Amino acid sequence: MAIFLSYSRKNEEVASSLAQGFKEARRDIWLDHTLSGGDAWWDTILEQIRSATVFVFGLSDESLKSKPCRQELDYAMALDRPIVPVQVGRVTDQYTHPLVRYQIASYRPDDAHTAFGVLAAVDEAAKRVRPLPDPLPPPPPIPRGYLLILGRQIESSELSLADQFSVVDQLGRALLDENDDDVRHSILAMLVNLNSKPWRALGIESQINALLRTYAPSRQADGDGTADPGPQPEAVEEPGTGEVSADPPPAASPPLFSPPPKPDSAEWFAERMGRLQEKVDEEERTWEPPVWVPPPIVGQMWPWGAGGADEGSPTDSARFDWDAQPTVPSEPLLVGHAETERPRDVESAQASRKARVWGVGGIAVAVVLVVILVLIF
Repeated sequence: MAIFLSYSRKNEEVASSLAQGFKEARRDIWLDHTLSGGDAWWDTILEQIRSATVFVFGLSDESLKSKPCRQELDYAMALDRPIVPVQVGRVTDQYTHPLVRYQIASYRPDDAHTAFGVLAAVDEAAKRVRPLPDPLPPPPPIPRGYLLILGRQIESSELSLADQFSVVDQLGRALLDENDDDVRHSILAMLVNLNSKPWRALGIESQINALLRTYAPSRQADGDGTADPGPQPEAVEEPGTGEVSADPPPAASPPLFSPPPKPDSAEWFAERMGRLQEKVDEEERTWEPPVWVPPPIVGQMWPWGAGGADEGSPTDSARFDWDAQPTVPSEPLLVGHAETERPRDVESAQASRKARVWGVGGIAVAVVLVVILVLIF
């Protein structure tokens, strides 16, 4: 029976104790203490998972956050290997991690009863082993493989200015995305390594120093422009142990710029809606109903006087003057708070007056004709 043990380097002490217990119980246990980073390292890990009878996952907050550990677990699930989660550290989220449906065994180095419980769980799981699926699922990519590629690129030869900008940009974004401290330390070490290259461009140096000041103030550049490398990280995280073992990848170029933090979409939406609501409230406070303005009056006074029904009447041809100029009041009209005068269009006034006179005359003639027709018939 072959046992594959996956764990995070931060739980290495407990995982090593667990592995030693399996060996004393005459169980074949495999973990990647002797592997170094690279393509061959990852291929060896995947081969050991395929050949394992039981996959033991060292459960902790650190291993759940470790990309290599999660890739190993996902691959074991895809291969339908029997899985035994063994808690080797603190687990904050007890109900939403991917192993919640499994029976979890707890292990403490100072408690022999927990060791026997783990051994019994592994022996029971070995009875459920099945043949590998055919065809095999696609293997997962190398964890943090982009760091290996960038490291090889920076160490292979002198980079052009455009290549330096590209590598620096990728590392700067990786500092934003990665949440594993060991990986971030390795990225910072790669930045320091690039900053020490003789062909490093001056613009790249300023970008590296900006990143170091932001993410590692103790590593910012000295007066001569060469950054203090500080303590080198032991490794980049890799599978099996959850981190890359002893041989970290070569350093890679610095990011072209340090991208600003990604805005929170919910906060941005709430802020935007708040501004729109303020604008609507301001418009409601300042809104006034439109003021009705009467149309311009092109009126006129009748040319006859106000002496009575007979005096100045339209039938009095002696007093009716078609050429008389209409009198239009010029008193100011108040519209809202503004003052305006009546328009004075003389020609329009005359035309209006003549139309009214002819209209009255036409009505009178029509009435007379109607009366005559009634009398005749």
